[in-house]
Amino acid sequence: MVQLVFVDVDGTLVGKEGVPACVWPAVEALQSQGVRLSLITGRPGRGHALAYARRLDPMGLHVFESGAVVLAFSRDPPVPASARPTGAKPQDSGPPAGQGPDTRVEGFPLRLKPRR
Repeated sequence: MVQLVFVDVDGTLVGKEGVPACVWPAVEALQSQGVRLSLITGRPGRGHALAYARRLDPMGLHVFESGAVVLAFSRDPPVPASARPTGAKPQDSGPPAGQGPDTRVEGFPLRLKPRR
């Protein structure tokens, strides 16, 4: 049985007219069968992409920026207000570069380093 499905954003979850009405009932049907859903996208982990990820699995593992950022919502702490740009809302930003926590996935450490 399938236990995990990775869902892309553009052209998969989101079509030309946004997220089709049939998507969220289908997500709920899969979740009721024990299937975990994770977002995987080239988009940054904020705005709509972050909202989609939270809706797919608020405690799950999600991949942003083509794999450069992996967030485990169950383990990654929220970003404190003092670390956000002035006027930013919590969903608008991630950890400051180089200050994100180490995230462990199935016992494998993922150390996310800032781009140079």
